[in-house]
Amino acid sequence: FPEEWASAFGTWREQIAHLGVGGRGEALALQTAVGAWPVDETRLGDYLVKASREAGLDTTWALRNEAYESSLRALATSLTNGAIASAIAAFVDRIEPTAHSIALAQLVLRLTSPGVPDIYQCSESWLHTLVDPDNRRPLDPAGLHSTVDSALAGGPVWESSAPKAAVIARLLATRRRNSASFDVEPAYRSLRGAGVHHDHVIAYERGPNVTVVASRFPASRPDGWAGTAVDVRPGAWRDVLSDRRVDGGRLQLTELLGHRPAAVLERLD
Repeated sequence: FPEEWASAFGTWREQIAHLGVGGRGEALALQTAVGAWPVDETRLGDYLVKASREAGLDTTWALRNEAYESSLRALATSLTNGAIASAIAAFVDRIEPTAHSIALAQLVLRLTSPGVPDIYQCSESWLHTLVDPDNRRPLDPAGLHSTVDSALAGGPVWESSAPKAAVIARLLATRRRNSASFDVEPAYRSLRGAGVHHDHVIAYERGPNVTVVASRFPASRPDGWAGTAVDVRPGAWRDVLSDRRVDGGRLQLTELLGHRPAAVLERLD
């Protein structure tokens, strides 16, 4: 959303110019606020001060510019309260469905690509932490159990109240059922999309029994998939993420993916 971001960014910078942080700090603060939203003034302020000290341009750990650091904390307060906070929240609401789609597609790739998937405990739900110490806040085991229980309820993962946890649970189970496909040196074959948006899809086989198809650049396809397709081995498959049967061959992505971030096909026959 480059045009929308540029417009919002320019408006917000005018509204915070009086705080005297300067362009470099303003850019960092606004990008961080949007990326970590919802974030409170303490978390944002602590992050901005730490990042600026480590950059060593306006303040440092050894020679702290107290006035500049105070202006950073005032900026954090301004961005997380009042009219600007409401505008940031509205912008996040606008981009969040696309952000979630991208994040889930990346998660599918991480769990099915060659190598060992790396999952941090309590990151099974949406996580908007900043660098330490923000990412070392107390965990919420009860909330985590609730999230995982919701993910294990069954049905298409895209309809789950915890889609990230649902993708993790579903694909770890798929890896167990098809362990040979995910060995240290498995058969791996890249598949190419065909059609207008062939470069918007990442597809590959993990042996003959698992095929992965994931979407890229979801905001850049106003016309949908426009006839784009991918060729899958013939036979009967099940998309383990949407709980749908799929017949192999040339698969139109309008049908296979639609607005969904990815499909992971497991051979039935």
